[in-house]
Amino acid sequence: GDHGCWQDEVLEAARRGDITVNTGFPELDRRMQKKFENPELAIHKIQNAVYKFSFLLVPLSLPFVAVLFLFKKDVTLYDHVVFILYSLSFMSLLFLALVMVGRFAPGLAPAIGIAATMAPPVHMFFHLGGAYRLRLFSALWRTLVLAVFAMLALSSFITLIIIMGLTV
Repeated sequence: GDHGCWQDEVLEAARRGDITVNTGFPELDRRMQKKFENPELAIHKIQNAVYKFSFLLVPLSLPFVAVLFLFKKDVTLYDHVVFILYSLSFMSLLFLALVMVGRFAPGLAPAIGIAATMAPPVHMFFHLGGAYRLRLFSALWRTLVLAVFAMLALSSFITLIIIMGLTV
């Protein structure tokens, strides 16, 4: 390539046949394989998919949150949806703020790393406790389980987004 960036390396690898996609669906494989020949477009499509399908995080998260409150009779699915929307809004704003700080103050990278690691579980703990009127221990165990569930939901979302971005 012209400037030796990662996109050129991906493009060259795709042309040489070094990148192989095997989903078990030949048509899907062909589409995804083709996207690697234009990495910038592939990244653009994945970014578009994130923006278009971010609402999927709500239904993906709902069963996980509902499981945390199976035996609490005074809590409804509506409560969970509101909780999830507030949570996702906080996480989105946190991510945006950290990206902006990183962009304009790169020297703060260690602080950004700490904030990105600590803020989500701290927020989950206080948000769960407040939204569902939980005692300390109830909020604590639910925060730990929710953190694992959140990673599962996020991993599922990222996998879906990459597949959607590389096939649509």
